[in-house]
Amino acid sequence: MNSREVASFCGQLRLLLSSGLPLLEAMTLMRGLPLFKRYKVLVGSVIESINEGNPLSLATNAILPPIVTSTMQSAEQAGNLEAALDQLAKFYLSRAEVEEKVKSALVYPCFVLGLAVFILVIMFVFILPGFNDLFADLGTELPIATLIVLNIGKYWYLPVLGLLPVGFIMRNKVDRLPVISSFCRQAIVIQWLASMGALLKGGTPILAALDTLAGSIKDVKFNEVVGEVRGKIENGEKLSRAVEESGYFPAEVVQMLKVGESSGQLSDMLLSVADFKTREREENLKKLTSLIEPALTLSVGLIVGFIVIAMFLPMVNMISNIQ
Repeated sequence: MNSREVASFCGQLRLLLSSGLPLLEAMTLMRGLPLFKRYKVLVGSVIESINEGNPLSLATNAILPPIVTSTMQSAEQAGNLEAALDQLAKFYLSRAEVEEKVKSALVYPCFVLGLAVFILVIMFVFILPGFNDLFADLGTELPIATLIVLNIGKYWYLPVLGLLPVGFIMRNKVDRLPVISSFCRQAIVIQWLASMGALLKGGTPILAALDTLAGSIKDVKFNEVVGEVRGKIENGEKLSRAVEESGYFPAEVVQMLKVGESSGQLSDMLLSVADFKTREREENLKKLTSLIEPALTLSVGLIVGFIVIAMFLPMVNMISNIQ
């Protein structure tokens, strides 16, 4: 399930349970909802597992993320399943909204880039060959700019073939670029903070929460950092101190965690910091895309303008010579 579907699952189940329905009957009703139609078989297996006497946290292992099932397990032991489901629904709804905002912010730059590639392919494949024949018939000496464009038009596939291995290499190296690296690191920290906050809020012990999140983020460096943090906490250090010593987390995050520990509200502080850093990331993304959009538009305009001028230069020269 994606983030929005997980939020809907937890929210709908909480509503049904809070209305007084037994868990088995609530899950049976969930299976009939249009939202979970494509998960009908999986929800059916959950119902069968519950009917066999398994708790909800174990029965939903196949369809829900580890953070959800771990929180459910802690909530079942503490007897506050409905409250945990409500917290999970809010957490995943917020996560879904962030994911959608990021995607929508990248739509226009991707559209401009795709349109630019489409225009260039049309020009090189369908339009420039006609100019090639025209200039051959004219028999005039062509300007350098025109020769460059015509030669690119003849062998346009060579740069594309040359860029394929470059693109393949860059795909694995792009996250090392300073701007991209900063965004990736920020996203990883936010995801970890929010997940930790949700787990602790649901009653999961801190070491169990760290174990649940181990490997859930596909970043080798970050997982090494979290492993070191876990070891220090196991040896008696506080989370804020262990995080500070790692050197991976921003200073303001460390400071807010210290405040949360001193006030006894660590889970709430983790969620608050994650929310603050999310809004900060959204603003940075808006600024970045606001710079990318005009840069892409200007680049496309310059390329197309150069091609048009290069194609008309021979005609202008020919008319000048006639006059």
